[in-house]
Amino acid sequence: MFAELVTYPALERPDLLAPVTLEALRQWPNPGSEGQFEVAEIDPAYSDTGAFCEHFRVPVEQTANTVIVEAKRAGENRLAVVVLPAAGRADLNGVVRKALDARRLSLASRAVALELSRMEYGSITAIGLPPDWPLIVDARVIALPRVLMGGGLRKSKLIFPGKALAELENVQIIHDMAH
Repeated sequence: MFAELVTYPALERPDLLAPVTLEALRQWPNPGSEGQFEVAEIDPAYSDTGAFCEHFRVPVEQTANTVIVEAKRAGENRLAVVVLPAAGRADLNGVVRKALDARRLSLASRAVALELSRMEYGSITAIGLPPDWPLIVDARVIALPRVLMGGGLRKSKLIFPGKALAELENVQIIHDMAH
């Protein structure tokens, strides 16, 4: 499907996945569907979405980004995961804040995101993040037959059916989250 990328079954190339992502795939909640995941090795210089899409001639509409946000309410801070189409911007202070019942919402600091995700900056993926974190996913990502996103390491991209994200714990699918 993506002619410029050489892909492998994800579980056959553990060297291309963050350890937490690999473990999440090995323990996938829907037995048998972990075989739908592929991984591609890329030059880390092309890890950022724009550079990746241009270099590998992948339409940005087939990619998704994962961000870690910090939701605050009544002195309580909690982390959450947001997956949105790379071509859009999440309405963090509107739709996502309300979905998390937060008074304030902000992107988690880079240091916090890297430490707690145990993934590399620029390649954080929803697959392998703590399962008790709320997971907010834009419905347009779920609808993609094949979506590309980080593999937890800057040297890789995961490719899988968007609907697989709906199998993860604590998932909430939001329509019109990005604009």
